[in-house]
Amino acid sequence: MRNRFFSTAAMLVAACMILTSCQGKEPETKEETVLTVNAKKAKKKELVLSETYVGKASAQAEVTIYPTASGEVLEVDVKLGDKVQEGQRLFKLDDDLH
Repeated sequence: MRNRFFSTAAMLVAACMILTSCQGKEPETKEETVLTVNAKKAKKKELVLSETYVGKASAQAEVTIYPTASGEVLEVDVKLGDKVQEGQRLFKLDDDLH
């Protein structure tokens, strides 16, 4: 008896599920979004490999250099913007005393 009750209940549940799923409703359609785009025909032309920009650059740190000796500069061993190391000679001074 109990087995028959569960079988009947299971069949009723299955029938309800089938009937509710087949109600004949049309599937909901989502509204389509139409985007407007501008298109241009591709043209063959020269590729620019460099760009020029206007701006201002500044150093992260600045150092003031003072000589330990005085004299006339005979040679300059570095150019503006060169990277230098501690102890590197920057100038050669005239060591002749007048």
